[in-house]
Amino acid sequence: MTTTLLPCAQGIWKKDDKGFYQRPSSSEECQELLLKMVSLGLKVILILDALDECDEDSRHSLIAVLNALVENSLPVKILISSRRDNDITAEFEDKVNFSLSATDNSHDIMKFVRGKFEEYFVQIFENCQEKG
Repeated sequence: MTTTLLPCAQGIWKKDDKGFYQRPSSSEECQELLLKMVSLGLKVILILDALDECDEDSRHSLIAVLNALVENSLPVKILISSRRDNDITAEFEDKVNFSLSATDNSHDIMKFVRGKFEEYFVQIFENCQEKG
């Protein structure tokens, strides 16, 4: 399987001696990559799972990067899943957000997510047909 990176990512994600891409080593590199992707006019949707599993310093650096993207009104959507740790809750309390509990709403959540993915893929399919 061949993996091709976007040209904007090639300077940040580098291959190791075995040919595997290594992740950016700093939050500044991650932010640079995200800004480059957004500046290309790409529709960027970031999905972060288990933010609570990051160590606190890393999670606060990551949240700062995400805040910078949002505060600059860049066309990016962000979905974060996490347990309700106090520091994470405090970081997002003044932001537009919604909270769901999987234990109480698992059926509704799955229906919602499937519906959104279906809408998204129909839109991609229609865009491909228009261009093709």
